[in-house]
Amino acid sequence: MKTKVTKTWPLLILIGLLTGCGGNYSQYYDIYGASTRTYEVTIWTSTDSDIDVYINDERVGTVTEAYNQEPDCGAAGCVVYSTLDGGIKVTLRGQSTDGQVTWQERSFRLNRSCRKVQLVKNAEGQPEVVVN
Repeated sequence: MKTKVTKTWPLLILIGLLTGCGGNYSQYYDIYGASTRTYEVTIWTSTDSDIDVYINDERVGTVTEAYNQEPDCGAAGCVVYSTLDGGIKVTLRGQSTDGQVTWQERSFRLNRSCRKVQLVKNAEGQPEVVVN
């Protein structure tokens, strides 16, 4: 009897390790491997003009409200872009609705549930995209 128990210990340890090593990925993926987690970016500004926002050359909305300090994710007047495809690289640019000011393209990865991007004018008055 003792030898049977001794021979099964390595097998029991291996089974324990294999079942305990897997992380709980069900919060990120469904049973088919599709992502269930949303990755999002909130685009905001502290300037007074309305700004059209383009992601990957597609217009996704207009920033219509200026904030003196960083707003919460999804705040009113901001543009919110979300995707289930986390880690993708996106290219963002902005243009005032009157066409007078253009914020040059800036690329970054959507790798957080709430990323914030600010469209500002720097000390020299030049438009700049600031990614947190």
